Amino acid sequence: MLKKIMLLTAMISSIHSFEALAAQEIQGWTFITSTNEFNYYVKNGSLKEKQNSREMLIQQVPISQASNSSVSYKRFSIPLQACKDEYGEITMYDLGGRVVAKMDYVKGGSSAAAYMGDIVCLNPDKRL
Repeated sequence: MLKKIMLLTAMISSIHSFEALAAQEIQGWTFITSTNEFNYYVKNGSLKEKQNSREMLIQQVPISQASNSSVSYKRFSIPLQACKDEYGEITMYDLGGRVVAKMDYVKGGSSAAAYMGDIVCLNPDKRL
């Protein structure tokens, strides 16, 4: 039974690793996660701490070339207090500063937004 569990764990890990390998490499950007429809990248060097929040620039790239979706850029922001509390609200802005989405954040959650929040919230007590 233990061998079956270890094999299953190895298979799941290799599938997740395959997603990262299958993601398109984009100069100046680092792949961070994906959904069924999009790959998400963070702009290298864009993680900042401003006005009691942490933010980064993300690029949302459609996985399918046949998709009606296009590449989009957003500013991902989460309050430092949400990082410390390990739950709160993430706000996504277009590059003009308009709110385009608000999402729930729970540390360790299974959504792409929660995963990005976990990355941004690493060491919330340490200033960037």
